[in-house]
Amino acid sequence: MMQSRHIVLIMLVIVFTGCASTQSLTTEHRQKIRSVKVNQSVNRTPNMFYLGPKMAGSAGFLGVLGVLIANNPNKSESDLLLGFAENNGIFVDKIVYEEVSKAAQKVGKFEVIQGDDHDIATLNIGIYLYGFSVPHGFSSELVPMLGIECNLVDPSGQVLWLDRQQVLSLGNPSNSFSLKDIEDNPKLIDAMWRISAKTISEKLFNDM
Repeated sequence: MMQSRHIVLIMLVIVFTGCASTQSLTTEHRQKIRSVKVNQSVNRTPNMFYLGPKMAGSAGFLGVLGVLIANNPNKSESDLLLGFAENNGIFVDKIVYEEVSKAAQKVGKFEVIQGDDHDIATLNIGIYLYGFSVPHGFSSELVPMLGIECNLVDPSGQVLWLDRQQVLSLGNPSNSFSLKDIEDNPKLIDAMWRISAKTISEKLFNDM
């Protein structure tokens, strides 16, 4: 019961954090924008979110993660799991960049071009939340957490559009997996973050 209350309180904090001001794209700007470039530098918050089973209690059956825990006793679960992902070539900012770029191209509202053209609008990407959580207080499995903010800026630096969306534990588009599942198949981390990024990106540009 206490864990369920803890989850609810944390979710409320995250939801209100995600309710920052947004800016709609005006009809005038929509008509003027023909092409955009996507900024490859994704602004990611440094701290990963983790609300799940204690890894120290699972170290008896977790091989690679167990070694990480033993060698880094002062590191948090979030740091250990993030390090495990990145050691396996999985980077949340890369995943988000790829899925946002695909969604921006697919929606067909403007042409997405590659290069450093300074005379067109720039689509900037930020990640204000990423990590993993149990879906409810009675589960020991994990679902992905992800929050993405995008803005569109014209060549003069004026913000034309700003929006943010997030995937939380409730209504999550991903299947849930245990720490053991993730350790046995690190690609699950990529799959979980990717389906979240795809879901968010499509909503961002469909609502644009």
